[in-house]
Amino acid sequence: VTNSQLQILLKQSPAAIDNIQKTFLLTDGEKYLLLEGNVGEGIFFAGPRHVAIKVVASYTEDQIVTSDPKQLLEIEQSKKEFADSADEQ
Repeated sequence: VTNSQLQILLKQSPAAIDNIQKTFLLTDGEKYLLLEGNVGEGIFFAGPRHVAIKVVASYTEDQIVTSDPKQLLEIEQSKKEFADSADEQ
């Protein structure tokens, strides 16, 4: 953690948050953001300064990295439909 001037913290587990708050000198609001934030929300650190961020993946990036079971099922169904339509041609 100390070898970089840039860091990003995203959602954290309740078990680790107190240590993270002390290490990064987080406010209670920042601590809450890391506990309750949505996917892609977090805190960006540049040296001693930090700011809340929201990382938004493109459609293609989201398809590659998703771990959402519903999305994974939809992707597999789309692949099957595409393969079936290619076989018909």
